[in-house]
Amino acid sequence: MKVNGEIFLERFNQYKIKETAILVSGNELSLITKIESLIIKGLAGNFVNKKVIFDFKTNKNINFINLINSKSLFVDHNIIQIINPDDSLIKSLENNNINNNTIIINGENVKNNSKIKKYFDLHKKFYSIVCYKLTNKFKKELIDKFISEQKSKLTKDAYWFLVENLSNEYQLLENELNKINSYNNKTISIKEIKELSTNYNQIQLDDLFFQCFISSNDIILRNSNRAINSSVDAYSFLQTVKKFANILTITSEQKNEKSLSILVDNYLPKYLFKQRDSFATIINKADINKITIINNLILKTELFLRKNNIDYLIIIQRFMLNCAKALK
Repeated sequence: MKVNGEIFLERFNQYKIKETAILVSGNELSLITKIESLIIKGLAGNFVNKKVIFDFKTNKNINFINLINSKSLFVDHNIIQIINPDDSLIKSLENNNINNNTIIINGENVKNNSKIKKYFDLHKKFYSIVCYKLTNKFKKELIDKFISEQKSKLTKDAYWFLVENLSNEYQLLENELNKINSYNNKTISIKEIKELSTNYNQIQLDDLFFQCFISSNDIILRNSNRAINSSVDAYSFLQTVKKFANILTITSEQKNEKSLSILVDNYLPKYLFKQRDSFATIINKADINKITIINNLILKTELFLRKNNIDYLIIIQRFMLNCAKALK
């Protein structure tokens, strides 16, 4: 039976994981690893287990049938982890009793249209757990659960920064959340979260975007000196401007139908709520013609950077000043 990886994590205790076969597949390898370890941990508390790793590619001389039928006076249950499975596994499972065994198949290389994937998807007792990048909804639920279990608290903007910027890959998300453990019994600000986060530079670039349109030329130049430290930063800033230009295209199309306040609520990333007034000002100034000019500037600047990325800072500063001029 086919089960979404998020649902399996959420309802883990509802699934019968003893004496069954479980295919864990998909393109999110860290979630596959998490689910495999969760299954093994879930079995460890109730039985004396023997864990065996079986590679279908390299263990050709080992009889898989003998492995699942092996018994010991000192072992209640076998956990057999299979890597590199092939379609011959289907015949082995069909023709043999797997009592006293839980078989976990790592399917990171299994294709959706393969026989083994279809077999597990449609089986009435075996599981096919599918792992993809976390949805934003489930990611938020994981963050909420993590925060509720901590003694520390987050400010509102720090919380929304986590929700909107942390990775949708399970292991990267978990790694970032675990960094918060170092702040014990205190309220954590967005400044502290930014310093902990691998996305810290992205937040600087978001701030730089707003400064570009609401600050003086001197401030734009001074802050860009701090934020743009490489050609990679320069390209990243162009992507940031492109992201907001797309948002401003939508808000410009809706300005005659919706209030400024509603547009800000709908389209400003929540972790940037302190930029509400600045965002409203930019929406007011923007129109389709001005955004077209900015998009053309992005294309020209990308071309300049490809030809001469050594002068990345001068190129980006000129771009920022031209953008500020376009939106006046």
